[in-house]
Amino acid sequence: MTRRHASILIPHWMSKKIDAIRYEHRDQTSVIGDYPYLPSEVEIFLTQRGVPLQPLDEDTATVVLGQECQQPDLRKIKGMLIDSAHESPLLYSQEMFLALLVTGKDPLDEDDDELDRMVANYESFAFLMDPEFEWPFPLTLTDGAGGSIDAELLEIGFLRWLGYRVGQSGKRADERRPLLDQAFEEWEVLPDEFPEYYRRAWGASGSARRLKKIADSIAHFRFLHGRKLERPREAIADWESDLLWLYKKRYKDRFQFRWPRIDD
Repeated sequence: MTRRHASILIPHWMSKKIDAIRYEHRDQTSVIGDYPYLPSEVEIFLTQRGVPLQPLDEDTATVVLGQECQQPDLRKIKGMLIDSAHESPLLYSQEMFLALLVTGKDPLDEDDDELDRMVANYESFAFLMDPEFEWPFPLTLTDGAGGSIDAELLEIGFLRWLGYRVGQSGKRADERRPLLDQAFEEWEVLPDEFPEYYRRAWGASGSARRLKKIADSIAHFRFLHGRKLERPREAIADWESDLLWLYKKRYKDRFQFRWPRIDD
């Protein structure tokens, strides 16, 4: 069955009804990807409201993403997020940005759980929200105070910092899982050794964001190693069993964010 686009007539109607509080967006904006609205219709809607549009490049301040985007565009956006020479762009879904223009209220001001629900059906955000590119916080190569950060520490990550290891040279399940419990509920915020944007990306202890970060990290490790020609089978089995354990103990009947899938 052919997928159909949503009609943009309703946002048009809403903007006319509450035009007095319409938000005026003056940043250079790029519209990337398709669905739920046609990108051409989104561009017309934005142009009629004075939003300056441009192709995606280093000067783009705001990116409006469709549910489906071309991989080259997504890889370019990822590069923009970690380019320390330029300010990272803000990322909005089509619906989020239209809501901003119509109501004047910025969806990025919502809490983490609400943001996760807003983009639950967006493959583009699923790609950009992997453990190394947490949305909506921009990544930099400084600690926010002008100092450099420990690149090796970031490569290791919080779970490894706690001592979480899998596979032949790793820890047993009864040793790993207390560390996952500790990561989820004992650290109100991450240690100061990590830069502020990284600590913020993990959220508060016991939160949906914290659990999602842990689960996404483990799923990402499993995905990367699962693509190797010589797959570390014991490590993969450990990651999969830990994800299932987390799902049953922490996620089921408590949270609604999308649990990570494991695909080879």
